[in-house]
Amino acid sequence: MNPPSSTPQPEIAKEILPNGLTVLLAPRPGVRVMTVDVWVNTGSADEPPSINGVSHFLEHMLFKGTARFGAGEIDRAIEGVGGLLNAATSHDFTHYHVTAASPHLPIAMDVIADMVRNVTLDPEELDRERGVIIEEYYIKQDDPHGLLWEELYLRAFERGPYRLPVLGVPDTLKAIGPAEITDYYRRHYCPENMVLMVVGDVEPAEALKRARDAFDGFDRPFRPMLDKKTLQTTYAAPAEHVLEKELNETYGVIGFPAPGFGAPREAYGLDVLQFVLGGGNASILNQEIKEKRRLASSIHAGLSTSRHPDLFYVFYTCEEEKRPALETAVFEQLDRLAQSPPAPEVLNRAKKLLTNAHAFSLETTGGQSSAIGYYYTVSGGVDFEKQYAEGVNAVTAQQVQELAGKWLATRASASRVAIRPKNHS
Repeated sequence: MNPPSSTPQPEIAKEILPNGLTVLLAPRPGVRVMTVDVWVNTGSADEPPSINGVSHFLEHMLFKGTARFGAGEIDRAIEGVGGLLNAATSHDFTHYHVTAASPHLPIAMDVIADMVRNVTLDPEELDRERGVIIEEYYIKQDDPHGLLWEELYLRAFERGPYRLPVLGVPDTLKAIGPAEITDYYRRHYCPENMVLMVVGDVEPAEALKRARDAFDGFDRPFRPMLDKKTLQTTYAAPAEHVLEKELNETYGVIGFPAPGFGAPREAYGLDVLQFVLGGGNASILNQEIKEKRRLASSIHAGLSTSRHPDLFYVFYTCEEEKRPALETAVFEQLDRLAQSPPAPEVLNRAKKLLTNAHAFSLETTGGQSSAIGYYYTVSGGVDFEKQYAEGVNAVTAQQVQELAGKWLATRASASRVAIRPKNHS
């Protein structure tokens, strides 16, 4: 039941700089590469609705230049040493990361620090990038997966920090001008609202010194537009929502209210629950609904470990005429799991898949940085991620049953969204 041991979890050293920036150091001697990763504790959940999408917009703009690096020079600086630079925005965070050979720690640290500290937000670049992001929005509307998730969150929540899309919508994107994005940037991109991670083949003392130097004088105060502690989530009344597009089959999702990150024990149990139900070919839903009853062409379950209340979901694709029977069969399986615990072999398979997937994600410095940074941002510490395999393996069949009963065992709490083919019979 233990995860693969070829890449041991590094010990993580933590230091908070005088300006409030948290630095996490995870040395991996001998791998010859390193990742420098800045996590900003800001995402679409922190946006006023009038400028929904500003976090993702700002992520794009950080690549467009600083006082030191003009447009295009940031990418060239990292590519020039053979490194990789990328970023991502979600509900709860935005992060920027460079992976390169270990000797290039100085340029990696220098570029990342300058990006988050000194972005210029040139109005002409802002207008150009607005067009790029609006086009990205329309591309997502043509993707049944992307459209399905946006519709699910819009329909499942009456109000809450996760209701609106990370990308924003054209109306809000058009409302974000230089003043709006600059104000958001100055309020949220602050040292006390960030975590700097350095993972890889570097001396911790050297990495810490370079972090101190790169972020010296960065003393911008954190003035959030929204208070995370006051953000309230209200789920919408359960309903079915059906859209139509030019598709060959129906894409559907059933969403249930799920807790935000709270007690680690429940979080580990919910992770196991999603794999018991819909993780892999041998999972309950795949075996019962796809293989035995031939109601779905694909089906799986999922859950995000999030700061605020979120959704547990069952995603499927099927022939449209089979959708009612498929949804009924899903609820039957959820009710069954709530009434009796999973068999030992089902539970053990889910744990093995989950712990192995987590272990495999740590094989690279970028993977470790992503896992540690994500869970640190959500949970506020390194213990949840560090003890992940142990926490998963401690989950009992009874606990899985109890969680299924608590969160999934009623149609009355479910939001159902489907995108079916046009001109279906």
